[in-house]
Amino acid sequence: MNLTPKGKYILVKPDSASNTSEGGIILSRPVTPNTGVVVAVSEAIEDPAVSVGDKIRFETNGAAKMDDDNWLLKEEHILYVINPAY
Repeated sequence: MNLTPKGKYILVKPDSASNTSEGGIILSRPVTPNTGVVVAVSEAIEDPAVSVGDKIRFETNGAAKMDDDNWLLKEEHILYVINPAY
C-alpha cells in the first residue's frame, strides 16, 4: 500500500517486534520497539529534520498507529535520529 502523509505528518515503519529483550531475556509476549525507518515525509513540512530512509526513535504518545506496519506521527514526536556507527 502506498500511503502519502498529509498535513505536517511523517510516516514511519516500525522495527519488528521481538520476544527477546535487548539484554537477552525471553519475554512472554512480543514487544514492538519505538524505533523505525521513515517511509514518507509530508510536503507540508518546510524544513524536515528527517528524510526518507532515516532510522529514528519516536514516542508513541500522540502518534497514530495506521496498521501493523505503519505509524503516523508529527515531527515533534521524533526523539532522535539513529546514526550508523562510523
